[in-house]
Amino acid sequence: MSDLKKILSEEMRRLARKEIKAEVEPLTKKILELKKVVSVLSKELKTSKTAALKATPDDEPAKEACEDKKLSSSKLGAAAIRRIRENLGISQLVFGKLIGASLLSVSHWELGNSSPRPKFKARILSLKSLGKRGLKKLLEEKNITFSASRSRKKAKPEQPKEASPKAPEAAGEAEK
Repeated sequence: MSDLKKILSEEMRRLARKEIKAEVEPLTKKILELKKVVSVLSKELKTSKTAALKATPDDEPAKEACEDKKLSSSKLGAAAIRRIRENLGISQLVFGKLIGASLLSVSHWELGNSSPRPKFKARILSLKSLGKRGLKKLLEEKNITFSASRSRKKAKPEQPKEASPKAPEAAGEAEK
């Protein structure tokens, strides 16, 4: 009886392995085909990248690659960002809305705590050459409203009050 039990369990294992192998074999063939396709596509991608780097300036991918290199190499420091914003006469909040960044990001850039990513550098540099009319047009396009920043006039220091000429005379009379 134990032999029969042993023979049946071995036969069931053999049949199960056979069924599994029948199911898995086409899948392994499909996996190999897909690996070959991925290999071919990755080679094409690599050649297209090298071609884009060697391409003429008229090609769009080459232009984008060159612009990214220029932006990453261009130094856009905290003082420059602040100067651009102040020349436009706008607040950090409006500046951030114009370039698609938050107020906090603009503040950190101007303080020098962080530097903008290349996409924001490009947007900031595009604002650099913008005049008042261009700014007004851009604000209208993006539906950004703001009140013109108040000019911060420095308070004039108070002039020390000069002693009136009558004061010394009055002081002299008091002494007598």
